[in-house]
Amino acid sequence: MAVTSRRQLFQLGFVAAAAAGPFALPQRVLAAAKPTRLSRKAFTPLVGASFSVTGDSTHQAVLRSVGDLPHSQPGDPYRFRLLFSMAGGPEQGTYLFRARTLSQQLFVVPVGPDVTVYEAVVVS
Repeated sequence: MAVTSRRQLFQLGFVAAAAAGPFALPQRVLAAAKPTRLSRKAFTPLVGASFSVTGDSTHQAVLRSVGDLPHSQPGDPYRFRLLFSMAGGPEQGTYLFRARTLSQQLFVVPVGPDVTVYEAVVVS
């Protein structure tokens, strides 16, 4: 059984929308579908900042660290992990994280014995 990644699904959806022709989607929608490359420098100044985490309900999280991934170049600007603390946070999943200068959907997973630390891995 072949496994399809989120990136592949996104690319297939974009190709299908583009194949529908220029009249199917307005230019502003096509521009919004362009993937944004997440970088370490967008998150580093926000260590210690509070984020609003929105899904089915809203939670508050604090970005605790921006760190290196195992087996990647130290300090790689496009491959890193984010650790958030969130009391009574949600299950693993994709949520909208908003801070003062950033609004981004992230897939987070609870890590550790107590479910108050969440990790997001960024490879863009």
